[in-house]
Amino acid sequence: LSKSVGNCWNLDLNSKSAEITLTISADLRPNGTVVIPSIELVSYEGGSGRDVTEAFKSARRALIRCQQNGYPLPTEKYDQWRKLEIKFNPSWAKRH
Repeated sequence: LSKSVGNCWNLDLNSKSAEITLTISADLRPNGTVVIPSIELVSYEGGSGRDVTEAFKSARRALIRCQQNGYPLPTEKYDQWRKLEIKFNPSWAKRH
């Protein structure tokens, strides 16, 4: 899941937010779609203030953009993945 979301994560190479590693969490529905209001920042490394806010907004957009009709997760294991926590590492983001 991290790699597929990473493919949707766009970072400005010249921005300090491109140096920040984030962990975000979100609730997922049984069909694999994200409950958007549940997305929150759990932790971060490598920045502060506005740069963290920008990195979080970008990661949030990637999580939403990549879901399409829901992430392909095994429904029989819903109890294991219904609360997603994902680490966004700038090394696997698209850069523009």
